[in-house]
Amino acid sequence: MSRPPSGNLPIEEFTPTLQLEDEKVTTTAEVLEGPLIIIDKFERGDTSDPQQFSLKRKLYHTLVLTMLNFTSSVSSSIMSPAPASTLSKNPISSEVGHLTSALVLLGYSLGPLIWTPFNEAYGKKKAWTVATLGFILFQIPTGINPNLTTLFLGRFFQGIFGVCAIVSLGGTMSDIWDFRARGYTSATNIIAIYAAPTLGPIIGAVLIDRVDFGWLSWLIMIIGGVLFIMHFFVKESYAPLILRDKAIALRKQGINARAPIEEAPPTLKNVLNLYVLRPLHMLRQDKALLFLCVYSSISYGLLYAFFVAYPRVYSQYRHYGFIQTYLPNFEIMIGVFFCSILLCGSNPRYLRKCDEAGENLPEERLENMSIGAVGLPIGLMMFGWTGPFNSIHWMVPAIASVITGFSTATIFMTTVMYTLDVYKQYGVSALAANGVMRSLVAVLLVMVIDLMIDRMTFQGTFSFLAGIGLLVAPGPFILRVKGRAWRETSVWGKL
Repeated sequence: MSRPPSGNLPIEEFTPTLQLEDEKVTTTAEVLEGPLIIIDKFERGDTSDPQQFSLKRKLYHTLVLTMLNFTSSVSSSIMSPAPASTLSKNPISSEVGHLTSALVLLGYSLGPLIWTPFNEAYGKKKAWTVATLGFILFQIPTGINPNLTTLFLGRFFQGIFGVCAIVSLGGTMSDIWDFRARGYTSATNIIAIYAAPTLGPIIGAVLIDRVDFGWLSWLIMIIGGVLFIMHFFVKESYAPLILRDKAIALRKQGINARAPIEEAPPTLKNVLNLYVLRPLHMLRQDKALLFLCVYSSISYGLLYAFFVAYPRVYSQYRHYGFIQTYLPNFEIMIGVFFCSILLCGSNPRYLRKCDEAGENLPEERLENMSIGAVGLPIGLMMFGWTGPFNSIHWMVPAIASVITGFSTATIFMTTVMYTLDVYKQYGVSALAANGVMRSLVAVLLVMVIDLMIDRMTFQGTFSFLAGIGLLVAPGPFILRVKGRAWRETSVWGKL
């Protein structure tokens, strides 16, 4: 029996064989007569094609998945304002307190290796069902005022289950919207991915101050429950599985039909080789993807570093009240809003260039990333040298936060759009690789930023981070020039 090789090559590179590992399919195929029909694409006007969904259904899909992302992202940072006395009756260090966010991010880093194969082997809707239910249930142990061990375990599994919607977001938008609409949908998605974590500490501070620590979890559980009900009205959007179902239906009618995905049924070996290890192979083999993952990981990690730095600036140095300390998070949200405007505003120009060239031009997306690359070190340096000083008006570090929020969001969303344009059917795996790396970088920064500030001073820490931003800033300009040539030699992003 012919089997696919290890997951270091795309499955489409394999030579298809008629004998499958799925015993049921093989047995059925042996008794069918007539030529073999390969169901590998949708016919024009086929209403089961996700690209042909009605506008109302597309908008509903977008709303539900964006809100699942939003809820998970809010949850990741909602406990960051909780003082040590709230988390534990015994004295704990600030680093231990940061674990309430770091463990969610650790779950975010491991979750893509679970949900990416689940998405591709069993479908995105089933993945959402399992993951959303798990995300809701693991709000219970963190909501009942548990001991630290239970709290930390609950937060870790909230990250494991909550990241499923984040992993699926880009791929699902690519399933139902064509590349011409991707700039507009990305402008919406960035609100869920970037604005939501900045809103989490504000919500958390208000609930801790006015209600009770447990309500941080109960609120997320209530919203998650509503979305869990809403998601049942969402249809499967992963085309290979839809085509497989069409092939199965034809075989039941006596027609000898088969879908390409049936060449590699979801056995343990296939799932491991083709789905779990694929993101790691892509990172190892594709230098453009590796750069994008490193660069967007740095920008994403800096977002969570700001959540740790804000209390230092506005509570310790500027002596704001408890809730007021977290209100400056709105400054990052303003930057994210400007990013959305940029994505929407630049999309017509991008489409015009594609029309003139007669093909999709992913490298043209990098023009926006170049803007973010210039702004990132400026925002970090400006915040580091103005935030801690009471003599400097609060508007100055606020402007720095807006610049940083705009830059990090622009870098991240441009990475997502470029990845989906280039890697197409492997886009989910590419985004999974990105998710693993960016979450690990965020965990690292959350856990060390206080130590860095203590050892290097606030100004020194942010000067160091700005230096890293300046060091990698030429990357988007290089990729814009070299990207097409790299894609010509890439196993995963072939032209």
